Amino acid sequence: MFSVGRKLLLCALITILTVCVKVIALNGFRKVALGNGMIGGNPYSLKTDAHHKSRLHADNLANKKLCSSYTMLVARGTRSSPKTVRPFETMLTWIREYLPGGELYHVHYPADVHQEWGRGSDDIVAFISKSTSPCFSILGYSQGAAAVVDALPKLPPADFKRVKAVVLFGNPLKWPGKDCIIDEKGQTSTRNTFGQKAHGRKDKYQLVYDKWEGKMLDICYFNDGVCGDTDGIHPNTHAQYEGDSKVQSMGSTFVIERL
Repeated sequence: MFSVGRKLLLCALITILTVCVKVIALNGFRKVALGNGMIGGNPYSLKTDAHHKSRLHADNLANKKLCSSYTMLVARGTRSSPKTVRPFETMLTWIREYLPGGELYHVHYPADVHQEWGRGSDDIVAFISKSTSPCFSILGYSQGAAAVVDALPKLPPADFKRVKAVVLFGNPLKWPGKDCIIDEKGQTSTRNTFGQKAHGRKDKYQLVYDKWEGKMLDICYFNDGVCGDTDGIHPNTHAQYEGDSKVQSMGSTFVIERL
């Protein structure tokens, strides 16, 4: 039989051991969380639940990679600096995480208030025609999205095959009623509205959507008056794509599925 003193000593040792085990486990979790960007790190990485929920799916897609190499074209929005990738920065980071080695091309065009997106569309067509890359994804935001939509019907059949994915945010040439159009929640609230600049262009842009719908994801925020002219105009809404982890996750997964 243990004396009272020995029993107290044994209880104290057990308590200390239990506390040590909990501390070690907590530190281990913190290291894993830090490594995954869940705690601390760069807050711009947006490593949130929306990203983690899609991670296993994206890992599986990456294991089925279709393209030996690829190039991503980014068409920026109005008044953005020539080398910016906003609002696709997080999305591009995730794509490169799963599919390393992709090249990046910044579409050359003024991106000014005069809305000369035709120069951007010409640059997209010229770059793809000269490039030897086997696969492309094209990303466009706001006026840059218009440049992308304007470029698509100009691509010859061989280049159509090489373009695997097109992702558009806040597209002023959005044509309504297409399955590829979703809102920031992945729902259909903005599917049946015209983009701000799409009226009167049925013969051209409806045909673009008819041909490219299987390769295109067109995300329009509810109340973004640029891509959904009847939803109301809220200036801040048009700038929300960059910081929305679900939007970034939907876009990156769409591209990874097709590269």
